[in-house]
Amino acid sequence: MKFLSSLFGSPRREPPPDLADAEDEAALAAASALMVALERRDDELGLARHCARVAMLADRFAAHQGIDPEFRAVLHHAALLHEVGMIGVPAGLLRKTEVLTRAELEIVHRQAELGAEIARGVCGPLGATLIRHQYDDYATLRDILADEEVLVLAGILRTADVVEAITCPRPYQPPLPPATRRALLRSGAGSLFDPGAVDAYLSKGG
Repeated sequence: MKFLSSLFGSPRREPPPDLADAEDEAALAAASALMVALERRDDELGLARHCARVAMLADRFAAHQGIDPEFRAVLHHAALLHEVGMIGVPAGLLRKTEVLTRAELEIVHRQAELGAEIARGVCGPLGATLIRHQYDDYATLRDILADEEVLVLAGILRTADVVEAITCPRPYQPPLPPATRRALLRSGAGSLFDPGAVDAYLSKGG
């Protein structure tokens, strides 16, 4: 995945390292503060905790596929912040327990664009790309993203997000039974979900 550096730039800033580290920490702290604010606004949704679980899953899936550590770090930060754009979604939609209408769902999905711009300072243009495409299924990602390595990273984030959603309870839905979620992931591997990420999940028993 070395050529990603030429596409998106290095995931880590160039020297001087003390200044770069300070900038990275400040950007992450600012974005994390937004996540905390969002969590406090809508604590019952547990969005910050959801993002933490997605980040753990994404890192596990990336390790299974042999992703370079530096790009795993970008993926990890993108996963931690992938819902930060929810700060711009009306609270009423976030708290709604009924199934969202198509129009309401489109409003929620717009958070990906806002989140990508907020998170750009933390995880750079590559991380922003992953966040922007978080709602696209694997087949759509294949059409949108020409580079296989970017596709893999985006597919991992998308799959980790779905896996967390179907394994952890929400105010509006219970988790899927283990056999049901395994069947869902198997049937969607390569079309809805990144096949490598599905394999990583199922290899641990699902």
